[in-house]
Amino acid sequence: MTDEFDTVKKIKLKKDLTLNNLQELGLILPNLMVLKLNDSNIQSLRDIGTSLKCLEALYISRCNLNELSGLVCFPKLQEIYASFNNISDLRPISDAYNLMILDIEGNDITEIKQLDYLDYSHRLKNLNIDNNKVNSNITQKLIL
Repeated sequence: MTDEFDTVKKIKLKKDLTLNNLQELGLILPNLMVLKLNDSNIQSLRDIGTSLKCLEALYISRCNLNELSGLVCFPKLQEIYASFNNISDLRPISDAYNLMILDIEGNDITEIKQLDYLDYSHRLKNLNIDNNKVNSNITQKLIL
């Protein structure tokens, strides 16, 4: 059965992962590179599973997500689109070594020191932190 899904590279789903997780997705779609879960209900990225070894882009905007723990399960991840969630801790970003694009617009990042965790993502080229409380803190610090 898996052979017929080997060619699937992208998928778009809207799911409530509190009811049904996607632990088997990487086994069913072993070559999946782009996963779009926007407007889903996700408590933890671990609900997506640990077998998406080819995943390069993850779309998790407006998913009621409070944290990004579990990124270490996606070793090839290059793009994270996690706008308009409730994320306040960027520590898990330090596990995303290949990250090139990070969109965390409209989250709950308030402390400038959270941005220090981005230093571990040496390949990061595009960062969107608009509409976070940290923006006004950065502006205040620059003015002082």
